[in-house]
Amino acid sequence: MIEEFFLENLFNLNKFVEEQYARIYLKKLEKNIGKWSPVKPKKEKFENILYINTLAGRGGAAKAAYDNLCRPLGKRRNYNTKMLVKNIHLETVDDNVKLAPRVISEEQNLLNDVQIRLGWQYFFQLGSFEIKNTDFFKQADILHLHNLHGGYFSPFAVPGLTALKPTVWTLHDEQSFTGHCAYSFECEKWQAKCGVCPDLKCYPEIETDSTSLILQTKRKIYENSHFTVICPSEWLKNKAEKSILKNKDIRKIYYGIDEKVFFNYDKEYIRKELNLPLDKKILMFSADKSLNNTRKGGYYIQKAYDFLKHREDLLFLAIGGEKTAYIEHNFLNIAYIYDETLMAKYYASSDLFIFPTLADNLPFVILESMSCATPVISFDIGGVPEELDHMKTGYLAKYKDIDDFIKGINIFLEDEKLRKHASIRAREVVEKNFTIDISLNNHEKLYDEIWERSKK
Repeated sequence: MIEEFFLENLFNLNKFVEEQYARIYLKKLEKNIGKWSPVKPKKEKFENILYINTLAGRGGAAKAAYDNLCRPLGKRRNYNTKMLVKNIHLETVDDNVKLAPRVISEEQNLLNDVQIRLGWQYFFQLGSFEIKNTDFFKQADILHLHNLHGGYFSPFAVPGLTALKPTVWTLHDEQSFTGHCAYSFECEKWQAKCGVCPDLKCYPEIETDSTSLILQTKRKIYENSHFTVICPSEWLKNKAEKSILKNKDIRKIYYGIDEKVFFNYDKEYIRKELNLPLDKKILMFSADKSLNNTRKGGYYIQKAYDFLKHREDLLFLAIGGEKTAYIEHNFLNIAYIYDETLMAKYYASSDLFIFPTLADNLPFVILESMSCATPVISFDIGGVPEELDHMKTGYLAKYKDIDDFIKGINIFLEDEKLRKHASIRAREVVEKNFTIDISLNNHEKLYDEIWERSKK
């Protein structure tokens, strides 16, 4: 049984932990782990869908789960959609979004301390076992999991929840099949057993190297769970198929964006509205925390600026920081923007979107920029090549090669004909492959499939 495996390895690894701490937790787990038989639905058709994700209102996973699935499936397709999250970042989020259950108790405080010291990330979250008792879950016909990491959800809850409802799980990064990290970069230990982790600080960081034990435990949890995996890129799908999830049904469904929101505004008109210069070429970058976002390439944006800052015909525009202000006379930082229409205007006002991401699944910002007919300069990494067509909709620079990245910027800055052609082609690619309706259709087909399968 998984609890015996967990308990045995827990004490072999950490002798200083008192047995009572683990016993407290395992007592709570007795009815939530082990072999679960799926419950067959009694209804003929599904109507109610419950989404679970770390956030609503900020970040790519939140956009995928709430903005581009939960909300439009309710408003456009008339499903009854609900969502449970750890945090809500927008006041405009409706009443169909609630905070996931949390347990505040002496037991939970003890377990929080233990999981930090052991490097067990979020496994000791008792609130996860209260999800099945919520009205949102009871009313749901289908469960759709998204990001479960972030300090609010215990993987030990997955077997029970996925047995009670037909379930799909969209992966937005690699965290579900690694020993701790959301992105493994060059490390491939996750394909075997992890351990002796090369970077415990990689998000989500841990203090103690329990990566081998975590990966083994995830494997056992998934063996006792029932869900279909969705990967938003072929890149992530290929990784999942080599991981502890390889025995699951793994599908690819690309993200979709609202092409009616993200479209090509008249550049001169929008620049006047946004108070941006008409006589400069604008290079735009966007990421949560702006230049301080290491994974999204803030360091390389700074390097590109240092190389090009002498050019008076350029304006660097970075969105996602804490406040709006000119960092330099030709470098404007703009605070994080929640409003999609306003974001679309900034994309459309720009000549190029420069995005030197170091690890990514299928970045929304690239699709949004392309939909606004703005070519993209990025690194050839992750799912980016599935969005970006080299020299046709932008430029794919060699990974971490700042010289090649700057070369791509210069090629598109100096060739107006190339830039114009790429702008037109970028919009066409989005309309063909990445609209929100295409994504909704593909999700509906999968929901139908797992619903019919669950009734047999």
